Amino acid sequence: MTTGARGLTLAELLVSMALMTIVLGGIASALVVASHALPGQCSPAAAALQMSDVADRIADDLAYAQSFTQRSSTAVQFVVPDRDGDTLPDTIRYAWSGTAGDPLTRQYKSGTAVTILEGVQQFNLAYDLRTESVVSAGAPQEGAEYLLSSYTGALDLRDYSIQWDNWIGQYFVPSLPPSAISWRVTRVKFWARASGLPVELTWVQLRTASSDRKPTSTVLEEVQMPELTLTLVYVLKEFSFANVSGLTPGQGLCLVLKHSGSGADSAGILYDDNQGPGLLYTGTGDRGANWTYDVGRSMQYYVYGRVVTPGPPQTTTRYYVTGVRVALAGKSAPRVETSIRVVNTPEVGGP
Repeated sequence: MTTGARGLTLAELLVSMALMTIVLGGIASALVVASHALPGQCSPAAAALQMSDVADRIADDLAYAQSFTQRSSTAVQFVVPDRDGDTLPDTIRYAWSGTAGDPLTRQYKSGTAVTILEGVQQFNLAYDLRTESVVSAGAPQEGAEYLLSSYTGALDLRDYSIQWDNWIGQYFVPSLPPSAISWRVTRVKFWARASGLPVELTWVQLRTASSDRKPTSTVLEEVQMPELTLTLVYVLKEFSFANVSGLTPGQGLCLVLKHSGSGADSAGILYDDNQGPGLLYTGTGDRGANWTYDVGRSMQYYVYGRVVTPGPPQTTTRYYVTGVRVALAGKSAPRVETSIRVVNTPEVGGP
């Protein structure tokens, strides 16, 4: 005869349920205790973790700064390489008002500033700079007027009459300092007299010179010398020039005295017939078409001018950001400090 399985008695069932209740209560208590051990949203641990995340975000942005448009102890704005795919650099700005309890914000490009940390007690930025001193030539400056070239010899003085088809001139090269950048003529002087009736006119010209030191057809500037202003004896005549400038060092010029028309002699010019060099004169009847450069004769003349030279050397200090130090503190979390290396070392305007 087969017998059935034995069931639980009522007493055994009650005991089992009591034990189960105790076990479940223990598990629930353990869960409650464990849940209280986890950091809450407002706990110091959570605040410290949030500040650490914010500091890491600032570091990630600043590390690749290409330039800075604002640098203060509580705000920084800078440009980073393109991040949104539009091929244009992007601008990022972090800022805190400086008032304890106000938020720290981040602004991306022209968007709205977004709060990334509430209740900030401190946000301090310090910038590490590398300096370089660059020495460069000073700005060009023009010196005082001085005598650029002259001839005052008087071994065998003669008179040259300027006629309608026979002209005279003088080739000269200025004496310049080695550092000269350019030069200009301010005035010339030479000895002249009237030659007959004071009715003719002489043009006093400054022309460029050819490679064989003869006048070209390029007149840089010209002024008039009316014979009416001359006397029958030699006087030292002076003429000013305002537009003969920007000349290169080593460049020679030609002073040309040209008859204005077809009348009588317009002036007599004093020259040394036995010393020089540099006298220029034309062939008979060619009216300046052909010139002769004479190495053994010279007009008596004076040429004054000014020279442009580099100014005193200038020392310029240039500044480059190599790093940024960030200190961040909130209400219930310890202060976080980090030092960020700026890999591009962008140049900034000053400390």
